[in-house]
Amino acid sequence: MTTAPVEELIYEWLNARYPNGPVWFDEDMPADRLPPLETRMLYAFNVIEYNISNGGWSQFLWNCLPNWRSILETAQKGYRLIGANEQADTLETLRSLCEQDESECLAAIERNDGSMNTFAEFTRRSYRNTYSDWQSLFWGDIYERRTAWLNENEERLRSLIGRNDS
Repeated sequence: MTTAPVEELIYEWLNARYPNGPVWFDEDMPADRLPPLETRMLYAFNVIEYNISNGGWSQFLWNCLPNWRSILETAQKGYRLIGANEQADTLETLRSLCEQDESECLAAIERNDGSMNTFAEFTRRSYRNTYSDWQSLFWGDIYERRTAWLNENEERLRSLIGRNDS
């Protein structure tokens, strides 16, 4: 996986402004306090892609339960921005699955014996009738597309984060 130099600058910028992590996924944060989409989408992409490639959509819901809606919204807008429409469209399926299984996931987390394995077993039932190739869609070529978009838009991105020193 190749990373665009401007992507590293964006992460430096985000980490400097938000040392406690991506608070912009707080559902109550006013829109005027959000960092630009072009910066926060990278974190949303990474969260979705990592979780799906590491354990599937149920792992995404398990690990992102408090903020999954805003993560998906941000990623969907971001994928459309970079021209990754298949990924953006598939997030509608992911949104439906998360809505369907959110209460079961919460119950599994709250049970003393609840574990990701218990919840993953539950979600296999609803998974069978949905998009079945999550990993290939959110792994591999998507990084090349993201890197190409970042490189093509480097000047604009540098301007957004105040780093016009290219």
